[in-house]
Amino acid sequence: MILSTKCGIQWYDDGGELHFMKEGHAVRRDLAPKAIRRDLELSLKTMGTEYVDVYYTHWQCKTYGLVPIEETMEELLKMKQEGKIRAIGASNTDLQILEDYIRAGQLDVIQEKLSILDRKSEELLPFCEEHGIMLQTYSPIEQGLLAGKASDNYVPKPGEVRDGKTWWRPENIRRVNGMLAGWKDLTEKYQCTLANLCIKWNSMLSSNINVLCGARKVSQIEDIASSLDIALSKEDFERMKQDADAVRKQQ
Repeated sequence: MILSTKCGIQWYDDGGELHFMKEGHAVRRDLAPKAIRRDLELSLKTMGTEYVDVYYTHWQCKTYGLVPIEETMEELLKMKQEGKIRAIGASNTDLQILEDYIRAGQLDVIQEKLSILDRKSEELLPFCEEHGIMLQTYSPIEQGLLAGKASDNYVPKPGEVRDGKTWWRPENIRRVNGMLAGWKDLTEKYQCTLANLCIKWNSMLSSNINVLCGARKVSQIEDIASSLDIALSKEDFERMKQDADAVRKQQ
């Protein structure tokens, strides 16, 4: 069991810079040493533990360099020396930010969105592989779209998490559903679901990848874990990639 949490999103004071407004409250990005220390101590108290395995910086500064990564890293390394964290992580990064983290100290893992439809973070893989950084990918089934259960005329409700997302536009849902229908022979061949296929596909991109999936029930955890048992061939991996590339070009 690996326990992880994040830091850098706060609503306690005016530190950092505005992230978003929620119900009249200003939520701010703040990776200053004081802020991430406060976040850690509160998390440890809330979870009733003396340490966390992985501590992620949640969002990087909107204004590059507003809080120098050297200052953030110095505090993270202190936390590690104190035994309160065991690995240093970051999320919502880019190549320049990754280079800054490595120069300032170390980085063990990053968490970025990646699915067979959205592969922007794939450009970070060479750097991660070179420096031994694990890429933890989230949203591998595009918030359920790649499970193949959304109807062609599905419209997200205003304000819900899928509202306004590129792949949940009606025209894109239809294109994706057409692609998924063409994978029926693959689900039969591997005796699995479409979601299983897409999770397995993510895991095969690199040995430096692990796939983060959401689950609310034990049965869902078991089903997700079974994805890694699929012996997806390299030929079928490439076929899925080509099919997805064709859909991506249309959107």
